[in-house]
Formats: sequence, C-alpha cells, structure tokens
Amino acid sequence: MKKIGGYLLMISLAVIPACGDTDTANVPEQLPEIAYDNPSKVSEDVLIDDVCELRSELDFHLLPEQWVIHHNIKSDDFQNFMPGHKMTKEWFDVSDNLQYVDQLKMYQSLFITNPKGDRFIDLDSYSLNIEKRGNTLVSPGGEVDTQVQIVSKDWRVLEVLFLGPAVTIEDAVWINDSECWILTIEEYNSQFFPTVIMINLDDKCMQSVISKSETDQNRTAYNLQYRWKEIEFLD
Repeated sequence: MKKIGGYLLMISLAVIPACGDTDTANVPEQLPEIAYDNPSKVSEDVLIDDVCELRSELDFHLLPEQWVIHHNIKSDDFQNFMPGHKMTKEWFDVSDNLQYVDQLKMYQSLFITNPKGDRFIDLDSYSLNIEKRGNTLVSPGGEVDTQVQIVSKDWRVLEVLFLGPAVTIEDAVWINDSECWILTIEEYNSQFFPTVIMINLDDKCMQSVISKSETDQNRTAYNLQYRWKEIEFLD
C-alpha cells in the first residue's frame, strides 16, 4: 500500500465519466491539482488508496439558484465524478484561544449555517482580510490561496480544504447537518469550470464533480455580487 507523507494530498483531476458515454468535448483532459488539506500542518501519512464515494449523481435542485444562474449551469452539466478520498484532519478545540475566536467572530456574518445551527462553513477567514469600522465591514483584499474550515458552535474547528490560486471558492450549501457542498471555479488553460466539492463530516469523505461546460464569468464577480456585497473594498 503506497503512502504519501503528510496531510497534503494532491488529487489530479483527470476527467473520468461517471458511467456510460458522457459528452466531455468541452472539458480538458486534466484539470488543476487540488490540495485537499492544509500543507502547513504535516504530521502523519495519508493513504492514497483510502478511497470512498459519496454520490454517483448530483441532485441539481440542491444547488443555490443564484450560482446556477450566474454560470448558466445546465441540469446535465455535472457528470464527471472524481474518486472520493477520506479526510485526515481532526476537530481542533480553539475555545481557549480568545484572540483567534475574536477573529472568527469578525467573519460570522459570512458563515454558512447548517440546518441544526451548530456548525458553520467558513470560506473567508483565511484568505479575506476584513475589519470593522463602525457598522461596516471593510477589506483591503486578501490572499491568493484559500482555506475552508467547519466551525462548531462550541468553537471547535475542522480544516477541510486548502486550495491554490487555480481554484476560486464561491459559495457553499448544507445538504443536511453533516454533508455540505463547496462550490468553486477551477481554472485550466484560461478556461473556468464550475466544480462541486462534496464533503460528508460523519463519513470523513470528500468527492468532487466537475461541470462539462465552462463559464465565462469573471473569477471575482460572484463573490462581489452575492456573498461579499455588504463589504466595502478599499482601493
């Protein structure tokens, strides 16, 4: 059984049809690599054949309507399912780190809450610099790399994604209290493909499905129009 040292598991997203003959004429043979964990914390081995599967088809109606409309996504676009992989990270209690908790609280209005109200998807605290001026959130910009983490109501944190500049995180949606989808745009040779990264926190499984059609939208347009619309960006 072959191993890769450390938490950083690089998945080459070769486009593989889920089943049967799939129209992939517009999809490149290989998409950018995704780092599914934070390389800053390397402490144990990842089994590259520790695979899993969440879904073999995507429930299109569960995608946020504004994301579907923004990228003109069709109901049959998501056919290219990548092999799923087990996540290696564990929950980390940050409740005693008051400075970090205060920092996270700054981003609470951007958190995406599960139906039960005890877990939150944090898409922004790593990459987007913000501060509060009166009642207004202002930002000078952010980092090119992005990290996604789940924050619990009792201030435990689970890092689930660390992505390089080839991937733009746009939104997320909870399917139930333990499964969420991270909505991204991936770049390949100046083409941009909507991608859904599906995560099940109970099974610790992560799986991606890539649109067969590219989008022509600017990489920052969605966030500026929807998720970050209340933030004032400084020149």
